Amino acid sequence: MQFYENLLNNLNSESLKTILATLETRAAGLRKKELADAINAIWIQAPQRLLNILSEPERLLLAESAHNYSEPDPVKLNAKYGFSYRIPYHTGYRSQLLAIRCFIYSDYNEYFLVDDIDERLRKLLPEPRPVEVAAIIELPKEGSWNIPTWRDKDNRETRSLREYKSELIAPAELRRLLQLTAAGKLRVGERTGVPSAATRKIVSEALCAPELELANQEQDDPDTQLPPEASRAHAWPILLQQCGWAKAKGGKLELTRQGKAIFENFTFALYAEGVKKFIADKNFDEMSQVSIIKGQSGRQTSRYRIAVPHRRYAIMDCIRSLPTGEWVELEEAYRILVASGGNCRVVSEGFCLYIYSQQYGHLGGSERMLGRVYFRQLAGNALATLGLIDLGYAAPHFLHPELYDSWGVDDEAFTTAYDGLKYIRTTKLGRFCLGTDASYEEPVAECSRMFKVLPNLEIVVTNPGEFSSADAAMLERFAKKKSDAVWKLDNSTILKALAAGDSEDDIIKIMRAGSDNELPITVLRLITDVASRANAAISQEDAVIVRFRDKETAALVEHDTAARKTILCRDGAALVVPKKSLKTFQTAARKLGILIS
Repeated sequence: MQFYENLLNNLNSESLKTILATLETRAAGLRKKELADAINAIWIQAPQRLLNILSEPERLLLAESAHNYSEPDPVKLNAKYGFSYRIPYHTGYRSQLLAIRCFIYSDYNEYFLVDDIDERLRKLLPEPRPVEVAAIIELPKEGSWNIPTWRDKDNRETRSLREYKSELIAPAELRRLLQLTAAGKLRVGERTGVPSAATRKIVSEALCAPELELANQEQDDPDTQLPPEASRAHAWPILLQQCGWAKAKGGKLELTRQGKAIFENFTFALYAEGVKKFIADKNFDEMSQVSIIKGQSGRQTSRYRIAVPHRRYAIMDCIRSLPTGEWVELEEAYRILVASGGNCRVVSEGFCLYIYSQQYGHLGGSERMLGRVYFRQLAGNALATLGLIDLGYAAPHFLHPELYDSWGVDDEAFTTAYDGLKYIRTTKLGRFCLGTDASYEEPVAECSRMFKVLPNLEIVVTNPGEFSSADAAMLERFAKKKSDAVWKLDNSTILKALAAGDSEDDIIKIMRAGSDNELPITVLRLITDVASRANAAISQEDAVIVRFRDKETAALVEHDTAARKTILCRDGAALVVPKKSLKTFQTAARKLGILIS
């Protein structure tokens, strides 16, 4: 299709005259075809003249499209360069300066580059620079937010930022969760896969570090309490299913083949395979945990819902592009996602979702804001739990970084429990699981010498200034707290840690990392003895007790050639038979004239 033919189809005579006037070319008395021919001649003979009358955003829009072999996208352009550019409209005889319409046309609200000009544009326009990321090394101690509520729309509040380092925590917690799953301790909804309150309590006791400190200590109102979904205790049972390590059966989680493989021989390659399955999972939508947004399960929403894997893939591409070990504001990360052409919108049409009332509180026109909400929820709930990113966060109450002007939102303490999430940092584990790095080596835990381990099995804190709640939680995994500065080891505390999934090496490694003295022989011997005894049982199986009328009959059956192969032991008139061998035992007993139902 030739250049001028597109002008004939997309522009009227008034627009063509305006363009020629800008080019200082005579247009009076010319018909539409002649006007188009005049512009086409300029494009053929002196194309730079036509490009020179474009604004800087318009030239960059064409350069981005031509050099990246993509369609013109003003949203992507604005995110990358910080513009607020909109492509001029053209309706009837009302027109703006539409020189850009010589190069692009619209169809069903999408823009396309005119055919056969992209190669020439690549020669005339310089290649655009890559997307640049603004990052910092150290997390600020405090963060300021606008709080656009009914109280004071110009108010700013400063809150202290907390840091959550996930890379060492996530693999250790997974091992403990796999242990609980193998023991049949985790119950979930048969259809939903969501953990029960009792399961959340069990998981919370198995966590290797405290939950995120999301609660605002100044808030006494019960309406400001965080939902149970805002916890790793809620996230882990769901992630086990999303990663393919467990499945719900009969209301309980059971290990899958992949789950048994990583449980018996943990490797980070298997861990990365699980993360890939999580990204592609279609069964769980993190957005469903944002309870303030209604209508998510409605029929109308299902028509406009954008597939969950599509959203996750876009966010993971963004996480890959962030620098390792440097903090990036969540706002900046979302800008990078959009500037790279990504899209994590939840629905294509927001009117199907609402807050409080579908009539007054519908979210039509807020599709991109909903994508930001989803980004925040996924990052805080799943990506940090899996160890892919670290978090810099504060209490979420009354921040409302998205949807702040929506009807009814002022009555809520927060939109999501992660409204205070301000910074994220991609970990080396995250880059490995997302395929950016080819190999991964688990980092050594950085732990200052905070306590002494005494021969009497006591652990005494010697550096209270650096001793945090996370350090206290670490000791409570295998020791009992006696005072603010003293913990003590004993058989029961070590056995509890072993039952929760820790190994003998795990306990010794943690103690050596934090102790400023060599571990006493008495402590090492206690840990070794308890671990050795704990591993004495190598397997278990179900059995059935069969009771007879008298000892003589039981002894007769016990000495039968066919029956005795299935009998574990005899206790007087009772025989113990493995459940798996019960039918064989019943057949042997029948031949002796004894019926066992």
